[in-house]
Amino acid sequence: MIATATYIINTIDIPTIVLKTANTSHPSGATFCEGTEVKLSHDITSSLIPFNVSYLWKINGQTIGSGSNLVYDLTADDDGTITLEVTSSMNELITTASYSVTVNPLPTKPAITGHTEVVSNVDLSEYVATSSFADQYLWEISAGGQIYGQTSTGYVDWTDGFVGHTMISVSGYNACGLGESSNDFLVYVDYLDPTASDYNGDESKNKPIVNNGDFVINTFPNPNKGNFSLELPEGVESFNMEIRNNQGLLLQTMDVDGSSTKIDLGHQVPGVYHVRILSNGDVHTKTFIIY
Repeated sequence: MIATATYIINTIDIPTIVLKTANTSHPSGATFCEGTEVKLSHDITSSLIPFNVSYLWKINGQTIGSGSNLVYDLTADDDGTITLEVTSSMNELITTASYSVTVNPLPTKPAITGHTEVVSNVDLSEYVATSSFADQYLWEISAGGQIYGQTSTGYVDWTDGFVGHTMISVSGYNACGLGESSNDFLVYVDYLDPTASDYNGDESKNKPIVNNGDFVINTFPNPNKGNFSLELPEGVESFNMEIRNNQGLLLQTMDVDGSSTKIDLGHQVPGVYHVRILSNGDVHTKTFIIY
């Protein structure tokens, strides 16, 4: 539950701000968490203060509102001084009051770095979060494995045999609570099956995916209705190909002589599909869409 703080201005000659949270008064310099809702109010009783006055609330010199009462959510930038300015109907400054407040920030929104393409039957994959003000981290993964760690580094133990896309996210937290979650970090997971008929004991089948700009897989058209051409770079003499749906089900496998072939998946339902190419001991992947 968000705490509510009340600032009361008791005006005699120089107003004094009294801060209350749940009916408990706090001295100047009280500490709150970012996001705390505060209620700013006053109790001016001095006969020296005209009836028709205006109230302007500021934090660190920046106006946050006006009026006799104001509800305001503290931000991380509000660490500093709260000021009330009381002015007459002629816009003359009558008196001011100030109060020192400390605001502890929530963790900032993390950014994730790590591999975007992996194979599920390899060692743990490492992902790193970058955030400010986080003491610990909460890692989450949508499918395909378990993610461990409470520090800025999360480790994924992939489910052997999983193929498809998964999303990783992370939030930082500290004594003030849980910060904003990161954007989803999309990872494509492949699986290299050592029992497959085309494995033949070749350890190169267990090499990680090495998609890069020097090896381009062209599928056209893409999206398509299930019938399309697949072309690899010139110089490829032969390759092995596997096609799976987004749930990891193997739909087609073949050995191809040359650097291109025609694909017929016209009987498949619309969705996202993945082709895996093994060529010269390296693994490359391509995603295509059937509509």
